[in-house]
Amino acid sequence: MVNFLRGFTIYLMVRVEVAASTRTILPARSCLAAEKLALDLETGRLPHEGLSDREFQVMCMIARSKTLKNIGEELYLSTKTVGTYRSRLLEKMKMKSNEELTRYAMNNRLID
Repeated sequence: MVNFLRGFTIYLMVRVEVAASTRTILPARSCLAAEKLALDLETGRLPHEGLSDREFQVMCMIARSKTLKNIGEELYLSTKTVGTYRSRLLEKMKMKSNEELTRYAMNNRLID
């Protein structure tokens, strides 16, 4: 297990270096930071795996460019409730916008 963690740590360090060098070549918003794609070392899970089922469902719908109103109508929830789900999932995943969420979902093949 210790060897795995050492190897994984080196892997993450390389990913961070690649992401840093990519940011110098490409505009800052053109790629996700490596730390958002990496596993959480404490839990060993991807960020979206810590979401509730409903938060995950809302994340996928947002990533498909649905509005909060449309999501609410489809799930029989108020727009305010959907907005709360959005706020919580953005906080849990350490993201700030729907754009970041969409990129994350696409990069991790969570949506078509």
